[in-house]
Amino acid sequence: MVEIGQNPIEEHHYVQPDLEPFKNVDNAVITSRANWREHLIKTECVEMGHSDMKVAQEKWNKRQADHRERVDKGKSFINEHHQPAEAREYKRTNLSAEMANKLDNRPQPGRIEMIKLTLQTMKEMNNRGR
Repeated sequence: MVEIGQNPIEEHHYVQPDLEPFKNVDNAVITSRANWREHLIKTECVEMGHSDMKVAQEKWNKRQADHRERVDKGKSFINEHHQPAEAREYKRTNLSAEMANKLDNRPQPGRIEMIKLTLQTMKEMNNRGR
C-alpha cells in the first residue's frame, strides 16, 4: 500500500481522438476536426463553449430587461381603448355597383386602366339617364 500524496502524479501527454463522423444542423457531414474547422470558416460560424453561452445568455437577459423597460415606459402614453361606433351598413353607389359588375371575373386592372374604365362607366350611366 502506498500513501496518497507521497508520490507525484506522473504527467502524460494526452492525444485527443478525432471526431466521429456526424451530420451538422445544415446536413453537412463532418468527418474530422479539420473538416469541422473548414466548415466553420466556410459558413462564417463560431464554435461556442459553455462560458460563451453564459455570456450570450446574460446579454440576452439584459436585452429582454431593456425591452420590458421600454414597453413599460410606453404604456403610460397609450390612451384607453374606446369602443368603436356602431357598424353601419355600407351602401353601394350606382357607379360602384356598375364597376363591380364590369370587373366581375376579370383580372384586376392597373391604376390608369381603372380610371379610364370608371370614366367610361360614368359616361355610359349619364347617357342612360338622359
